[in-house]
Order: sequence, then structure tokens, then C-alpha cells
Amino acid sequence: HFVGDVHQPLHCGLAADGGGNAIHVVWTDDKQKNLHEIWDTSVITKSVEDDFAGSEDGFLQSLLGDIQGEWSANITAWENSRPEGWAEESLRYACGVAYRHSGGQWIRSNDTLTEGDYEAFLPVVRLRLAQGGVRLASVLNKIYS
Repeated sequence: HFVGDVHQPLHCGLAADGGGNAIHVVWTDDKQKNLHEIWDTSVITKSVEDDFAGSEDGFLQSLLGDIQGEWSANITAWENSRPEGWAEESLRYACGVAYRHSGGQWIRSNDTLTEGDYEAFLPVVRLRLAQGGVRLASVLNKIYS
């Protein structure tokens, strides 16, 4: 659970807002959600619906393709990194992307998130899912080698 959670940027976000839980915004589906929920599920759900015609398997296969392709040169470094580094990465993504609109302004309660915000969030969500999966596999392989 820890390996997965530490890769979600807002799990290493600001304590004052509960990692985005206290920031209520309007998401691209015109529904009010908190920022943490958007990073936990809404970005993935939107990508599954918009990019993969509702196919979670399509989303997964695309992510695996990126791990085996575009990101394959990074796997050894991901596997050899330390948990405190994973948290530091998430904090950087929280402050640099998760708490910010695509134009750079801080996201505040009652803001409306745009398609541009979603497009800025999605690559980070995909990368963090990939890194978390690779690192979890590495941890389990070390435990059960």
C-alpha cells in the first residue's frame, strides 16, 4: 500500500489542506470534487473514457507499452532508488503540477479545472503509476527472490 500511495503526488502534499482534500474544485465533467480525488481517480477515469473508449485494459496496455518502450531505459534507476526519494519526487510533482493550473497559477477552492489542466496532470499520473508499479515489483522480487 505504501509503495503505491507514495507515488501519488498529493499523498506528499501540504498538510494544511490534507493533501488537496480541502481544495474543492469543479472538474472537467462539471462536478465538484476535491483535488486529491481528482489525482486519485478522476484523471485515470477520464483517460480511460476519452482515450480508450472505456477500456481499463486499453489504459493498462498503453501504460505497459510505455514502460517497455519510452521509459525502459529508466527502469534500473527506478528499481534502485530509495523510498525517501519516491516521496521527494511526489512532493516536487505536487508543488510543480498537482497544485497548479496548466498556466502555473495555484489552484484554489472553487476554481474550475480545464481540459488544459487535465492534459498537464495526465502525463504525471501515468509516469507515477509506471514508477510505482516497477518499484513495487522490484520490492516484491527482492522479498521473494
